[in-house]
Amino acid sequence: MVIKQTNYKMMIVEKYIIPLLLGITMMIVSGAIALWVSVKDLTSVVNQHDQEIKTIRQELHDARTSLVTRSELLETLKRVEQQLEIVMLKAKITGKIKLSEE
Repeated sequence: MVIKQTNYKMMIVEKYIIPLLLGITMMIVSGAIALWVSVKDLTSVVNQHDQEIKTIRQELHDARTSLVTRSELLETLKRVEQQLEIVMLKAKITGKIKLSEE
């Protein structure tokens, strides 16, 4: 009777438990591979976005450096007005000058 019990336990282990553990192991491995592929894809997307952000920041910096600020524009207009007044005084022109013909 002892031999039959041992064989019965061995049969249960060989027939049910080992395939069950093998199936669980395969599911874990396939889940890990799927997770690894997802992380790899996300990493490449993040790297692409980082490159795009760097490019956009550089373009924004270039645009800001090439723009004339409002204060610079006003200072330039004041200098032009002053030069125009000096030229008008030298030419002894009084009054306002019309820039368009009517």
